Amino acid sequence: MNFFDSSEIIYCDTEVDEKTKKINEIGLVYKDRNLQTTSVDKASSFLIRHSSGFIGGHNFIDFDMEIIKSTSFYLVAKKYHIIDTLPLSLLLLNEKTLHKLPKNYKDEDNFKNNPVKDSELTRDLFEK
Repeated sequence: MNFFDSSEIIYCDTEVDEKTKKINEIGLVYKDRNLQTTSVDKASSFLIRHSSGFIGGHNFIDFDMEIIKSTSFYLVAKKYHIIDTLPLSLLLLNEKTLHKLPKNYKDEDNFKNNPVKDSELTRDLFEK
């Protein structure tokens, strides 16, 4: 019997300009490696290099993938199985009413989103 190895997931998060819907940054985390980049080509290379077969993200299907579809990154990403932790958290943590990522790295002095840290938070949520 084969069991799913959660360490084989590449976690991905995008930071997007709300008005233009253009990607400002992409964060990718795979095991102990990560990439924070503005380049969809570099993000694509990271996926190809680590070819795990799975991409994980929080609200990835309805948000990130919709943004990615308009880029060349999509040509690589669409070949992966997607694991979206938002619907999983709704099922597994149904006593909670809010299912945003707990971004404890942000405070009143540092309020910028960090796509690598968000990818790591998604990994931590999935592994709970």
